[in-house]
Amino acid sequence: MKRGNVSAFTIMEILINMAIMSIVISMVYFSYSSFVKQITYYQMNIEEQSQLDRFCLQLKTDFFEAEKIIKSEHVLEVFFYNMTSVKYSVKEKFLVRTKNQNKDSLKIKNIDFITILNSNANNELVKRIKLTTYLFNQPIEFIAIKQYPIMLEQQYYGD
Repeated sequence: MKRGNVSAFTIMEILINMAIMSIVISMVYFSYSSFVKQITYYQMNIEEQSQLDRFCLQLKTDFFEAEKIIKSEHVLEVFFYNMTSVKYSVKEKFLVRTKNQNKDSLKIKNIDFITILNSNANNELVKRIKLTTYLFNQPIEFIAIKQYPIMLEQQYYGD
């Protein structure tokens, strides 16, 4: 009997092939995990910016549609022409918006008000609110202004 040559891989060739495949698979896994981390980071940033935009737009809308905004100790009460109201309160570095049972909040660094004193009703009307909040861990300022009719301002100033 004659023995024929059988073509096959040697063990060394198989080990080298497995080492190359391991390197390629680990590179693909590293690239995929880096891509997933970047997408997750991007989604978190978009969500943070969206929440800030939504809250600030709501604050601006409330100021624009308000009949009057009265400030007490740590609370702003926004009264609308349709006899409804919204409360904004400052609690532990957060500005909390409360309407009916719904609450929304925004982390703030600082908040300042410009008000008009009303000596008759013993309260203050808010003309401007300036708040400093965070976006991507950087401070950002936001301003909302309420323009009252001139007659109402004269009444509060006592002219």
